[in-house]
Amino acid sequence: MAKSQASGPVNGTEPQPPDPLTTPTPPPYSAFEPWQKRWIIAVVAFGGWFSSLSSFIYFPAIPALAADLGVSVEKINLTVTSYLIMSGIFPALVGNAADKLGRRPVFLATLTVYVAANTGLALQSSFGLLFFLRMMQSAGISDWRAVFWFLSTISPCCLLSMALFLPETSRAIVGNGNVRPRGVYRAIVPILAPPPTVGASPPDDDPEGQGQQQVLPEKPKSKSVFPNPLACLLLLRQRRTAIVVGCVGIHYTIYSCLQASLSTLFAEIYHVSGLVSGLTYLPFGVACAIAAFGTGKMLDWDYRHVADKQGDVATSEKTRDDNFGSFPIEHARLRSMKFSVALCAFFILGYGWSLQQRTHMAAPLVLQFFIGLTEQGIFTGLSTLLVDMHPEASATA
Repeated sequence: MAKSQASGPVNGTEPQPPDPLTTPTPPPYSAFEPWQKRWIIAVVAFGGWFSSLSSFIYFPAIPALAADLGVSVEKINLTVTSYLIMSGIFPALVGNAADKLGRRPVFLATLTVYVAANTGLALQSSFGLLFFLRMMQSAGISDWRAVFWFLSTISPCCLLSMALFLPETSRAIVGNGNVRPRGVYRAIVPILAPPPTVGASPPDDDPEGQGQQQVLPEKPKSKSVFPNPLACLLLLRQRRTAIVVGCVGIHYTIYSCLQASLSTLFAEIYHVSGLVSGLTYLPFGVACAIAAFGTGKMLDWDYRHVADKQGDVATSEKTRDDNFGSFPIEHARLRSMKFSVALCAFFILGYGWSLQQRTHMAAPLVLQFFIGLTEQGIFTGLSTLLVDMHPEASATA
């Protein structure tokens, strides 16, 4: 009886369905158009490209640098070490600053430092300046001087494109993109930014909205904007984050050791010229480019596969709201990674053996290709998982 009463009319009136004319319409998760997102990714990828380029373009020049500066190869390798050390320190500042201050000002500041460091590297002629400026270059990201002149020429193009077109995308600054940015957050040519709607009201003659009440995105509340260099370390208190970062660190160490020694080893073992030693980096680079696209598709497929098994737990709306709930995101992202890890270890063993046995030069180069294919897949999968686990501080993570 109680059940029938609860399900019946209340006070003699039938329950009414919600009125579509008065029901608020939630704002879209992102106000950026698909074509704007593609161009933003292209500009940001152009900037991110310099991090890898600064390493790959430098490694083949190590023997020439040692000869011209009158120092040993071991000493020049110290500049590689200094670059990697600063690459681990500066993100503690830059990553948290990007989360607090916004993406655009951090991009502009770091690229400015990078351009200045490249110019100094092209002009210097001493080991001390080389050592210091490589650290500064890292902070911002073979005729050996041409390496740095090339970087000094192309990096300002990236800086100019960001200053002109790159909009602010941090949700802490512009919400879903409809909050009007000011000052350094506003692109000079805001063609890639959606039109601002904060403070505006929907037009009365809107044929699509048909008088619906729209919920406009609120401007995020102001928080402390002082970057915390220890914020990234605080994330390591979470066991799963520490495990993922540890795995990334191990594979990045392997990657750095392989690439820093490649030109020197090929020059010693196979007696190749500087040009050929530079070309030996192509198999690894091509493999990384292929893996970057392929791994993204594989991650999407793995996510959909796990989501199908979970039923309606992992809906698209929950994913867009960065709320995975009980969805096993670790399993979805790492489902295929175990194969990449196992194959990568096998290829690295084969690579070391082929160099020790002085096999034909094609053997280690083919193995370099497969190492790059698996290593990049591991980096992409683990980096995606870090962002999934920390959507509120993705740059810090």
